[in-house]
Amino acid sequence: MSIPKVKFQNGITTAAHYASTLKEGSFIEFIETDAQSRIMLRAYGFYLVNQTENGAVFHFSPSRNQGIETIGGILYDDSKVATYKIALLKALVDITSGLENERIHYDTEAGQDYAYVPYGLIAFKWVVYYWPLVEASIRQISSPKMSFEDELLELQKIYSKINKVNPLAQFQQDFIAGYKPDSPIYDVVRRLMRNVATTIKDGPVEHSGAKNTFETSERFNSGRLTQTKRSLSDFASCMKCVRFKTGLLFEMQMFGSMMSDAIAVQWGNECVRLQKKQNRNLAEILPYLFVDAFEERNQNEARNLIKEILQHGEKVFCIYSGKPLPTKYDMDHLLPYAIFFNNDLWNLVPSLPTVNNKKSNKIITLDTLEESKPRLFDFWNQTRSVADEQFCSELEATLQIDPFKPNWEQKTFSVVSKQAELTAKFRGLPRWTYTP
Repeated sequence: MSIPKVKFQNGITTAAHYASTLKEGSFIEFIETDAQSRIMLRAYGFYLVNQTENGAVFHFSPSRNQGIETIGGILYDDSKVATYKIALLKALVDITSGLENERIHYDTEAGQDYAYVPYGLIAFKWVVYYWPLVEASIRQISSPKMSFEDELLELQKIYSKINKVNPLAQFQQDFIAGYKPDSPIYDVVRRLMRNVATTIKDGPVEHSGAKNTFETSERFNSGRLTQTKRSLSDFASCMKCVRFKTGLLFEMQMFGSMMSDAIAVQWGNECVRLQKKQNRNLAEILPYLFVDAFEERNQNEARNLIKEILQHGEKVFCIYSGKPLPTKYDMDHLLPYAIFFNNDLWNLVPSLPTVNNKKSNKIITLDTLEESKPRLFDFWNQTRSVADEQFCSELEATLQIDPFKPNWEQKTFSVVSKQAELTAKFRGLPRWTYTP
C-alpha cells in the first residue's frame, strides 16, 4: 500500500484541507510535523501511527473524534427535565471501561461499526445509581416522581429488613446470584427492571438528539427468561440492546475513569438545579453519587472463605510469591479495585502483606500473571469448594464465562489477561512485576 507524503505547512489550513478530502480509514504521512502540529491534527481526526525520519504517519479516523463531542453535548448542551441522560451516559461509560465490557456485542451494519450494550446491564446500573439518591430524597426529575420510583422504594423497604447495615450491597449480591422465579422479591425486581428499561428506552435513548447517538436494537436478544434462577446474566441476555457507534465506545474506553467522575459532578449540578426549595448544595449531594457499597463486605467474606479452606486441611499460598500463607495476610484484588471496581470472588486472592504493598494499585504484568497461573487456578478451585454458587454466579455475570464448561480456568485467565493489558495500554497505567 502506497501512503501519500505531504509537507505539513500552513498549519490549520493543511489539516482542514486533508480532513475534508481524505476518506475515513486513509493513511497519510505528513512531513515536518512537531508536537504542536500533531495535537492540531488529532483535533481533525488524524491519529499518529508511527514516526518516520522526516515526519509521521497518521490514520485518518474522524468518527473517533465524535465520541468526546457527543459526550460533551449530552453533559452540557442538551436540555434536561431529569437526570436520565446523564445516568445513561454514566452507565455506558462505566460498562465500556469496566469488566462488564465482556458483555458488549459488536457488529457492522451499512458499513458502520456498532457496539450493543444490553438494556438489562444498563438498568442494573441505574438501580445502583438511583438507590442512594432516592433513599436520601434527592429529586431527580422536574415532575413529582420517576416512573420506576415506586418499585425502587418497595425494593428498598424489603432490603432494609434483610440487611439493615448495607441493603444496597445485599441487593447487588442477590441479583448477581439470582432469585427463584416464584419468590416475592423477584416479582418486585422484575417489575423494577422492566420499568427502568422502559424509562431508558423511551427517555434518553429515544431523545438522544438529531444525530440519533443511541438507538434501540433487537439484535443479540436471546428471548425469554428460562433459568431456574433469574439473575443479572438472564436480564442482560433477554432484553434488547442500546446501539451506538464504536467511535464513541473507543473514547469511553480510553477516558472512562476521568469521564465517570466528571459525569458524576455534572449529575450533582443537575440535582442542585432540580431541588428547587430544598436548598441542597453540590457538596451535600456528591457523596450519594460516589457510593461504594461492596468493598468491605467482600474483603471480610473472602477472609472467612480462606479460614474455611484451611479448616479443610488444604494449604493456601501467596498467589504471586508461591510462599505458604502466614497467619497475617492480605486479600489482594488481582485486577486493582481502584481501577476496575470489582469485588467478585475470582478477583480476590491471598497475598503476603509485603508483596501486596509493592503491588498496590498497579496492574500486574502478563509475565507475572503467567508465572502465577498454576497457583491462581488452584485457589479458584479452592474457593469454589467452599462458595461454589457465589463464585460461579459472579464469574458468569461479570466475565460471561460458564464455570461448568471445560477449561473455564483458562478462559477466565485469558479474559483477566486481556483486561489487564488493554486497560494499562488505554490509560497509560503503571505495571507491576513480582520480584523475590
